Amino acid sequence: MSVPPKINVAHRQLANAVLMVEPTGIRFNSQTAKDNHFQRELAGIAVAEMRVRAQHEFSRLVSELRDAGIQVLVATAPENCDAPDAVFPNNWITFHEDGTVVLYPMMAENRRTERRHDIIELVRMNGYTVEKVVDFSAWESNATFLEGTGSLVLDRIHRLAFASLSERTHEVAVHRWCARMQFKPVVFCARQSIQNDRKSIYHTNVMMSIGGTWAVICAASIDDPSQRKRVLDELASTGRTIIEISEYQMSECFAGNLLQLCSQDGQPLTVVSQVAFDSLNPAQKHSLSCGGRILTTDIRTIESCGGGSVRCMLAEILLPTLSHNAPKPSLRS
Repeated sequence: MSVPPKINVAHRQLANAVLMVEPTGIRFNSQTAKDNHFQRELAGIAVAEMRVRAQHEFSRLVSELRDAGIQVLVATAPENCDAPDAVFPNNWITFHEDGTVVLYPMMAENRRTERRHDIIELVRMNGYTVEKVVDFSAWESNATFLEGTGSLVLDRIHRLAFASLSERTHEVAVHRWCARMQFKPVVFCARQSIQNDRKSIYHTNVMMSIGGTWAVICAASIDDPSQRKRVLDELASTGRTIIEISEYQMSECFAGNLLQLCSQDGQPLTVVSQVAFDSLNPAQKHSLSCGGRILTTDIRTIESCGGGSVRCMLAEILLPTLSHNAPKPSLRS
């Protein structure tokens, strides 16, 4: 096992606020379906009906999070452009404790329209301090991609950045990001079985998640034994309980795409889809519940059409807050 990394008490793992973007333009995205094998076309359902269902799932999750003490900033989808995956903002933007906002290079052309400076202004208006914006989107010109906390699963306390390489997560980009943001890269390759072949998993955050006291991972998806051992050793060195899930739970049920947050009164809250939670066995559920309250939500339409689950819908806001004299925030753009 590797030497346990130092705990950085200046950093916190769990956010108590998130950005969410309405799914008003959601549809099956053929550009992302090329490598996102989690997407499913909803046969027999018109696009208009699918969007109604997705909006209902989205609005219910917003209400559930707010009732649980999480601040939720809701932005509308970009106007006058095709942005079928706008409901997944964590891929193009991250908000950090030192006041840094980072913008990311996206592989699919129709996802690049999701990057919007008006959303950064929305966050500012809601009482958060933005010291600087670091924009890596120029890497797109060299076909070098890194899709936010889809590509990077972060242990902020120990400054570890786990990244499974894929068409959307390039190794050079991981190392550049880590050098700029002062994280140690933990790079590996995770795959899933598609028609008797092993294909790269499109995003790291569908096969693993790191909470405050636990780490969920589909270790079986890391085919190389030495890479698998290194990843598990790094996780174990942080002192977290490791919850292993099967490839079926990951690829068919989104059991790796969950997120732990923290309520305004300091209580941990694990957010997981109903489909994912139902796939867990009693021991897995128990280990997860030891980390605090679990919030389950049914988002089957968004999961099927978009190929992402609750973690993808939530962009954590860890920015410093302004003084109490700041104007009362608005929760929509």
